[in-house]
Amino acid sequence: MDYMIGVDIGTTSTKTVLYDLQGQVVAYANKEYPLYQDTPDMAEEDPNEILDAFVSGMTEVLRKADLTTGVLRGVSFSAAMHSLIALDENYQPLTRVITWADNRAEKYAAAYAEDGRGMELYRRTGTPTHPMSPLYKLIWLRHEEPELFAKAKYWVGIKEFLFNRLFGVLKEEYSIASATGLFNIFDLDWDEKALQAAGITRNQLPELVDPEYQVTGLNPAYAEVMGIPVDTPFIMGASDGTLSNLGVNAIEPGVVAVTIGTSGAVRVVVDHPVIDEKGRVFCYALTKDKWVIGGPVNNGGIVFRWVRDQLFSPEKVTADLMHADAYDLITKIASEVPAGADGLIFHPYLGGERAPIWDANARLILRLNPDSYPGAHGAGSLRRNCLQPLYGYVSARRSSR
Repeated sequence: MDYMIGVDIGTTSTKTVLYDLQGQVVAYANKEYPLYQDTPDMAEEDPNEILDAFVSGMTEVLRKADLTTGVLRGVSFSAAMHSLIALDENYQPLTRVITWADNRAEKYAAAYAEDGRGMELYRRTGTPTHPMSPLYKLIWLRHEEPELFAKAKYWVGIKEFLFNRLFGVLKEEYSIASATGLFNIFDLDWDEKALQAAGITRNQLPELVDPEYQVTGLNPAYAEVMGIPVDTPFIMGASDGTLSNLGVNAIEPGVVAVTIGTSGAVRVVVDHPVIDEKGRVFCYALTKDKWVIGGPVNNGGIVFRWVRDQLFSPEKVTADLMHADAYDLITKIASEVPAGADGLIFHPYLGGERAPIWDANARLILRLNPDSYPGAHGAGSLRRNCLQPLYGYVSARRSSR
């Protein structure tokens, strides 16, 4: 039996799936890692922890493969967008992974949004004016961390970091590059005006390649640990967002894909770049002749995780003791609540919001009803009448709604 492996480098975990050539799942591994939020608006990961998660996931699924008679035909990648890592001249990280959820560049994104420079860059890059974008992360670092910025020889994302560790190359495919805010979606090349705004040169960025580009010559040490030949082809793949459409075959005109992971998004594939004159949606390249337009929300599955950790701690402990999934238990509890939840509305602005408002400062307003709130934690104490309906949200740079 021959095999393929798909790897998804996500925000909170790396998923690894071993397939046979008929597309049947042979083995699956999910390796989590922490999201570091040491200061307000920070959302970082350790690149070496993600590398370890990748190696561990590969090793686990390959235990189910028989490579004495079969062949691993290739390994392909999906990765979260908008990540940024500074590397020194020896390709060693100077920062952790600054993820899409990191909002510390908000002040600079807001300034570009207010004076029109952001819209000008959006029309070239398809990346909305928001601190998720590596462009604004670079501007922030240049102003707030000038010594670190000066030390950085290269700027990469998490997938480029992994390929550099595994193969010693520095390459980036179009769809991940397209989400950096530094890539011209019309020319399919690094955008000179965006580079000037960021204060970097194209020599500090990886070489651009097609998503189908293959790399061989795996570092022997990693090949030995994972138990695969050094000449196994690794395919660059694409971003998680664009591949979501491809994976569910939502690539025909008018066919929309809705996906929910840590965040969530609605996307549609088009055959030419499309720019919204109000800047409400993104437009990212998938291949040389396909682009994906849509809108993401910051708070998808991460809200479920917040509910699990903050409101259902006893249920999480119970699920662990039962060797069950806490999410399954919480879902069962939620299924007993009538549709509409008696008018309770939860607007999940836990970490700002992206489409369509693109406001990193959006914050939730909830009001507790002190007469009905029992003051304890857990599912038993959270009643449907504990919270009054949502009034709206506030923003440091937009009027309340």
